[in-house]
Amino acid sequence: MANTITQIPLKAGALGKIITLTEDVKVRVQGMQNEVIKYAATSEAISELEIFVQNPKKGKHSEAMQELEVGDLKIMPMLPQQRGGFQQNSISFVKLVLLADKVEVKGAADINNFNVQENSITDIKTNAGSKLEFISKHVDYEKMLGDIRFVNAVAKEEYFDGQKTGEYEGYEVTVSSDKLNATFTFLVSDLETDYSQFRPLVDLVEFVDPQISSLFEDVSSVERGGINISLKADTVRKKVNAAAKPEHAQPQKPQEKQLEQNPKSDKKP
Repeated sequence: MANTITQIPLKAGALGKIITLTEDVKVRVQGMQNEVIKYAATSEAISELEIFVQNPKKGKHSEAMQELEVGDLKIMPMLPQQRGGFQQNSISFVKLVLLADKVEVKGAADINNFNVQENSITDIKTNAGSKLEFISKHVDYEKMLGDIRFVNAVAKEEYFDGQKTGEYEGYEVTVSSDKLNATFTFLVSDLETDYSQFRPLVDLVEFVDPQISSLFEDVSSVERGGINISLKADTVRKKVNAAAKPEHAQPQKPQEKQLEQNPKSDKKP
């Protein structure tokens, strides 16, 4: 039930305050044609950060111990380039990095107001343990998938030692992303939802408490331009479309309001 995605957008403010550790540098990254700007930093949420900006006009020059203000942040997989002599060494691992659409320098860092979060993590270079939990918690799922339409739902049976138990662990719900023109499948734990209420490819839906349950650092998938993730959620429901919301009633004229409060009766006394 793996889904392929190229970038994973994060919610605004996911990192807390960000402070540079060194001066910014220009580097080359696998899969990007031009040099990018790299900021080595620390934040209240992640202690070791590397933030990359593709457009040099959007990345302001920074020195060490300055506070940064970043724009939209996305997690993306990177295959580090390692060169030896005239030959490029073989690449055997995937590294997760943060890509920002812009970086501004707010000024000198105020260490006294830098508060490390209780559930902070060391880095996001890999997806092990608490790092995956952090990524899953701070993903902007709506921005990642855009509007999604119900396709189908298939009950998923539980297995033990390769045998069916007769129980179900949930439904594999497939949706179509209008933004990405691709389908994605979530494992939904709710067994009570009536899926006949959803019209395939018509009804917009949304997931309650969506999460990334696994993230596969697969070199071959990254070389093809994506990374594989498994998705889960508590339940799924129809999305309330603003255009479909009932219109507010027009204000009544005083005379109409009085007639409504004191309606005439057709009955004779």
